[in-house]
Amino acid sequence: FTNPPNKYVGALIDDWYEELFKKRKYEDWLYLSEKYNISGIIVPSNWNLKLQDKIISKKFTAYIIK
Repeated sequence: FTNPPNKYVGALIDDWYEELFKKRKYEDWLYLSEKYNISGIIVPSNWNLKLQDKIISKKFTAYIIK
């Protein structure tokens, strides 16, 4: 109980999908928005996605998908 394994954490590790997110075009985000019924995405603030509308904080940026 004092040293549980780090399996199944509540977050995704940034390394493998950061570049994938950055490469997506607006049309790709729009398609994913419609397919999965999402209206936005929150990522670390140092990521720059190809989406215009956003809310920025020191640690995170919330992008709105319209």
